[in-house]
Parts: sequence; structure tokens; C-alpha cells
Amino acid sequence: MSPEEKKLIKLYSTIATNVWRMKNQILDTETKEPKDGLDGRSIAKIARYLASLDGALEDAGVQVVGDYNGKPHDEGNAVKVISYEDRVGLKRDEYIETLLPTVRWTNEQGQTRLLQQAEVVVGRPAAANQ
Repeated sequence: MSPEEKKLIKLYSTIATNVWRMKNQILDTETKEPKDGLDGRSIAKIARYLASLDGALEDAGVQVVGDYNGKPHDEGNAVKVISYEDRVGLKRDEYIETLLPTVRWTNEQGQTRLLQQAEVVVGRPAAANQ
């Protein structure tokens, strides 16, 4: 088995395990309905599972960029605009919602590949009296 295959197996196993763990913390295992009121201990566990997922992605060379909200919209950015919304109070076009993050993968040779383009909603300044 190649080193890259080993990394993928580890990544997939970590993702699968932590998604399963989070599902069990959030959903009733029998009814599959959301549990009522998560307690602090459950939330702390979910946060640890998410941190494990982030670490596994990083170890596999996967970079996730999803912090676009509040930043100015630039036509040159490599994001896909899904829609535009007029918003009172905005002074510029800016990202108001990130629907999908940018996902890139860097292989062992240092070559980076775009796996997923970010999808965003852009807010545009609107007149206060509309």
C-alpha cells in the first residue's frame, strides 16, 4: 500500500468515525430525531470530534477556507456567487453567507489542486427607505 493510500484510509476512517460520533451525540439512535437540549458535556465532545476532523484533513494535505463572511466582494476572487441580496446598512458589496467553503488539496510533491470552489451570497448596499 502506498503512503498516499495509507493517508486516505486514515482520513476516511477519521471522518467516518467522527461523523458517527457527532450523529450519536446529536440524534436519538432509535428515532434518528434530534435530541432535546444538548448539555455542555455533549457540546464539548462534538467540539473535540470536529477538532479531530480538522486535524485529519490537515494531515492529509486538505485545506478548507470558509471564512468569507463580512469580507469585501472582489470580482477577482475564486468564489462562485450564488445570489446577490440588497442589505440596508452595508457600505460595500460583501460576502454575507458562505454556502460552501473552498477546498484545496496539496499532494506529497507540493502540487495544489482545487477540489471545491466556494459558493457565497453577496450583500449589496441598499437604500434605507426601500
